[in-house]
Amino acid sequence: MERQQPSPNGIQRRYKLNPKEDAIIDARLTEYELNNHQSQFYFTGKIYFQDGKEKDVRFFKFKKSEERLAKKIFSKLPNEMQDDNDLKKKASSEDSDILSFWWGNEIRNLLRTIKHIHSHKLFHMGLNKMENYVVVDDQIKIINIQSSFADFEDIENTRKLRTLRIDDLKALRNMLKEKILLPGVPWIDRDYFFVFFDNVKYEYPTFVNKLASHPFLLTPEERMACFRNILHRSTDESELKGILDGEALQRYRNWNRFEEMSRRFRKVYKCSKYDGECVWDLLKFLKDVDLDLPPEAADTEIMA
Repeated sequence: MERQQPSPNGIQRRYKLNPKEDAIIDARLTEYELNNHQSQFYFTGKIYFQDGKEKDVRFFKFKKSEERLAKKIFSKLPNEMQDDNDLKKKASSEDSDILSFWWGNEIRNLLRTIKHIHSHKLFHMGLNKMENYVVVDDQIKIINIQSSFADFEDIENTRKLRTLRIDDLKALRNMLKEKILLPGVPWIDRDYFFVFFDNVKYEYPTFVNKLASHPFLLTPEERMACFRNILHRSTDESELKGILDGEALQRYRNWNRFEEMSRRFRKVYKCSKYDGECVWDLLKFLKDVDLDLPPEAADTEIMA
């Protein structure tokens, strides 16, 4: 491998690839550069192609004993996640304002993955860019982790640590908001989910769990279970009723759209008297629907 002298623009080394000595997954590469960036996990630099093009990349470090595994992983790595119509089509269930099961599950997994990354004293710092995600076996994976505790001063400062972690979560939110979850299309549940990322009253672990269990990410049956849990956990009915009929939930009044209900919903509605202007009665109606419908029918009926 031939080495060239350092250049004055911060490049540490430029290497010419030798096909006889170097393991080259992509034969179109001719050279690569390593920058002076210091990290215990990777080098930054460039790769050069036979057609004269170049690309900024990161070179991840691994032990000599891990070489075979590293080659296997990177030789099977797919293309980066693209901002295309196929992914956007997966965003919502057909003819429904409910997030598709696939995206709900993937977003939950991404949130938990970010929490796992943070638990190992790492930060990503680039989750707003789609190039940092890949799809493997129909699952979204995060790649290109950029920073660790060692890259920051005063990282033991609790407030600063939380800010860096929340910034990673918000970067994921921004990617979904700007690229994937139907930007420009009115969608109330999605917008409430995005706003929740700005909530500052929870401790970090609780905050991630709240995001991962947000109603927007739940299936219709799981949403029904939420109503069930609200009723079971409520120890003060008058207090709960006051909250439900408060100004914050005003948009859910006038819910009595009988003609738009499915046949099963109409059957439940006719069996009791409900105040169609009262959110408390909406909760009671949903509870009665939950009790009436068999679990396997819940998804179909709620989306009907």
